Amino acid sequence: MKNTSIYVHIPFCREKCSYCDFLSYSGQEERAEAYTSALLNEIDAKSRYIENRKIKTIYIGGGTPTSIEPIYIEKILSKLHTGFDVQRDAEITIEANPGTIDRKKINSYIKSGINRVSLGLQSTDDDVLKSIGRIHTYNDFEKSYNLLRNLGIKNISIDLMMGLPGQNLEDFIEGLEKIMVLKPEHLSCYGLVLEENTTLYKQSLSGKFKFDEDIERDMYHVLIQRLAKSGYIHYEISNFALPGFSSRHNMVYWNLDDYVGLGLGAHSFSDNCRFHNISKMKEYIEKANKLQPVIEDIERMELKNLKEEFMFLGLRKIQGVEFKDYEKRFASSICDDYSAEIEKLIKGELLEKTDGKIKLSLKGLDFANRVFGEFIKP
Repeated sequence: MKNTSIYVHIPFCREKCSYCDFLSYSGQEERAEAYTSALLNEIDAKSRYIENRKIKTIYIGGGTPTSIEPIYIEKILSKLHTGFDVQRDAEITIEANPGTIDRKKINSYIKSGINRVSLGLQSTDDDVLKSIGRIHTYNDFEKSYNLLRNLGIKNISIDLMMGLPGQNLEDFIEGLEKIMVLKPEHLSCYGLVLEENTTLYKQSLSGKFKFDEDIERDMYHVLIQRLAKSGYIHYEISNFALPGFSSRHNMVYWNLDDYVGLGLGAHSFSDNCRFHNISKMKEYIEKANKLQPVIEDIERMELKNLKEEFMFLGLRKIQGVEFKDYEKRFASSICDDYSAEIEKLIKGELLEKTDGKIKLSLKGLDFANRVFGEFIKP
């Protein structure tokens, strides 16, 4: 039986962060009931992508899924558990923001089968948090983290960001030391990306905020060294985990495995096809409630594109891409298909070829997008 994974999009949040360009709406949690009803209908409509398959991971993201009442999360997970083959040991994650969870919600999540929480901290500095529009303080984060631990969540991931307004290297290191005391099982650490139409992007254009790429790179290097000393495995460009706690759901993306996206604007990859949902709330709810398709676009991937995605997604993994995995999937040699690109990147010290695989070098980690671009041809 083939495996698949599920992503569920909850597009509601208390307040939009200044760096965020995700499909989300602040202060509209009252629409959660209508949205959930539509999403449950979508599950029925997409059952052909889910039935007769084992669901190995479920990821509930947003937005801030914990900003809505837990009954809606319960209904979604109940629908998946009763209608499909969710593996008994499935990794089931929910994204949470400090200050949006309490004892009642956490107990409801655990009862629904959630066994992993991704907690969005971003920074330990309250002034930095305020500058990017976060609704919580570091004290709020600590309370939420401890509550999750005390109620039995044994797999917690913490999100951090680098290169934020007002953030310097010394403060970043001090904040990292605070996090290490807590010993979370997983950390996702992302550099700031200035997306168009976000508040921070506009501030950068006006000169109110100046992004310093060098400081961000210094933070990243310190991060890698400090986490390695604390026993964390650097298994993907932006992700670190204690042994046995790598994100199984995110590995689905990086291995180019099948997953089905549910909810507003959600993306899917199944049977070598990519498709995504309608991104307008009113239209999504209306069509789903009429049991009409909510898929906006579907593309059957050509072999060339599949190979390209396998390469640039696989190279995000610190262990890189193994020749045998490529050959098993495509019945061709990675060295034959990309000999010129690989040779060029090795000469540029951006890529290493060793032990039957290719992977990013230390220098390549800093210039990963340049490496990925070599494997994408018009």
